[in-house]
Amino acid sequence: MYCCRAHPSLGRELVAAKVYRPLETRSFKRDGVYQQGRDRGARPDARVLRALGKKTQHGRAHKFSAWIGHEMRTLEKLHAAGCDVPCPIERVGPVILMEYVGDAEHPAPVLVGVPLSTDEATRVYQRILENVDLFLAQHRVHADLSPYNMLFWNGAVTIIDFPQAVDPRYNNDALELLVRDLANTNPFFAALGVDVVAPRERAMSLWRRHVDAEG
Repeated sequence: MYCCRAHPSLGRELVAAKVYRPLETRSFKRDGVYQQGRDRGARPDARVLRALGKKTQHGRAHKFSAWIGHEMRTLEKLHAAGCDVPCPIERVGPVILMEYVGDAEHPAPVLVGVPLSTDEATRVYQRILENVDLFLAQHRVHADLSPYNMLFWNGAVTIIDFPQAVDPRYNNDALELLVRDLANTNPFFAALGVDVVAPRERAMSLWRRHVDAEG
């Protein structure tokens, strides 16, 4: 992630540029759980589907591009719904330009390294739970949620990194990924004295409200 000076037309001083690693250095061996059902959500055409299914350089290039495009679409969807995610600006090849969190001297720190009082941690934790709820209402499970994927700036949390996000309508592992998101978030806050939720119970409650209700 890079901090860049923004073009005057963007109406902001700074932007963040998320640059994906070159295709040659990426491995797609363990992304099957996240890719499951993604073609149904994105509705690519038949030629793209054929390319995604091939283990050729051309097929890998399509998969690499689809991975980036999925994060861009997810950010657009969640930001429009009022979630605490960076505002996406534009995608250019392997780069996503988005809202920069921080100032010119200091990027927003990752939440896991921020000292919080119990009262402040409780407030932040409740907002994270609200975001998980909002994500699911927009047919998304983050699938890699933890305090390492959250930024903290001026008292507010921003959740980042969505390339692996899944659509619970089409992904058979989505519920377990939702449970894992909550379980991975809890220890940081529990250590600060926050009364955390039971991951599976909360996940099931959200699932019944947003996923089963559409069945």
